[in-house]
Amino acid sequence: MAAEQSEQVVEADGVITVDAERAGDAVELAASGAWWAFFRAHRIFNLRVNIPGAVPGNLLWASLTECTPGSNIPQLGSATTHTYNVVPQDGFVLIRGEIDWDEDLLIRVSLLFG
Repeated sequence: MAAEQSEQVVEADGVITVDAERAGDAVELAASGAWWAFFRAHRIFNLRVNIPGAVPGNLLWASLTECTPGSNIPQLGSATTHTYNVVPQDGFVLIRGEIDWDEDLLIRVSLLFG
């Protein structure tokens, strides 16, 4: 799991935008299988994850995982993470969540399309 972190962009409205990477040997169909992306945030956040082929009708699950500092390796850290809203749109997914920590942490969002 040596995925590279995509460069995140924070828009004027505070929304963080990152590009997703297809996880493992997922089916070669757009917006199917498993995807992940890495970002940094704390407290309540709004995240836009660009995923080619995503549409509003997708059935979708999302989870948040804290990563070991300086790597993309998941860990069970001290911060709790919460996923509040997962909203598929045309070509991207909007996620509202919370990282219960006072400073930015490296987080992996995992997305599974059903």
